[in-house]
Amino acid sequence: EEARYDDAERAALTALAMDPADGDAAHKVGTALLGQGRWAAAHAAWRRGVEAAPLHPDLSAQAAKDAAYRPGIVQHTLSAMTSSLPQPLPFETLHPAGVWSSTTTGAMPLLNEAECTAWVAAAEAAAAARGGWTTSRHYAVP
Repeated sequence: EEARYDDAERAALTALAMDPADGDAAHKVGTALLGQGRWAAAHAAWRRGVEAAPLHPDLSAQAAKDAAYRPGIVQHTLSAMTSSLPQPLPFETLHPAGVWSSTTTGAMPLLNEAECTAWVAAAEAAAAARGGWTTSRHYAVP
C-alpha cells in the first residue's frame, strides 16, 4: 500500500515470466498498471491474463465486467469460459482507450445532434446535483 506500482509491476511481470498461466501474477500486473494511471494497459493485461488463466476468479470477473461495459470487445475470451452468455451486438473499436461504435448502424449516428445535446445536458445536470464529476467512487475508472 505504499503506491510502489512500478515495483509491483516489475515483480508481477517476473512471476508471470516464470509461469505465464499464473492468474494471480497476471491480475497483479493489471492492478499495478491501473495504479500508475495506465487504464488501457491494465485492461489489456487483464485480457491477456484471462486468456492464459480463464478460471482465475478475479480475471474472469474483470472480463465479465469489461464485456458488460464494452460489448463485443472481450466476448471471444468469455465465450471460451462459458457459452451461456448472450451474444453481443457487433461493435468496432474506434480508439484503443475504449471508444467503440456499433457496426449495425452503418453511416447513421446513434443519436442525432439534438438528442446528443439533450443527453449531455442531462448528464451534466445529474453530475452537478451530486457535486460535480468524480471518479472517487470507481476504482476501475481512469
